Amino acid sequence: MLTKYSYSTIDNGYIRLLYGYGVVGVIVFVLFYYLTVKKLIDKNKYVYLVAIIIFSIWAISENVLYSFYFNFTLLFWNEILGNKKSK
Repeated sequence: MLTKYSYSTIDNGYIRLLYGYGVVGVIVFVLFYYLTVKKLIDKNKYVYLVAIIIFSIWAISENVLYSFYFNFTLLFWNEILGNKKSK
C-alpha cells in the first residue's frame, strides 16, 4: 500500500502491528496485555485497567499501537516484567 499510494492506508492498529511484527509479535503483545490486565485486577488497580481498555478500543480505529509515542500503556507491562522486591 505504501508504494502504491505513498502513505499507509492501514488505520487499524492491530492490523498494522501484525504487518510490522508478524504473528509471533502480535501473540506476544496480546499475551503481555493479558498478563498485565490479570495482574492489575489482582492488585485492584482499576483506574489503570480503564486506561488500557480505552486505549485498546482507540487502537481499533487509529494506528496508535505501533507508535511508542502514543502507546503509554506499555508502561503497565512493568507489572509483569518488573522484579519483585524482597523484604
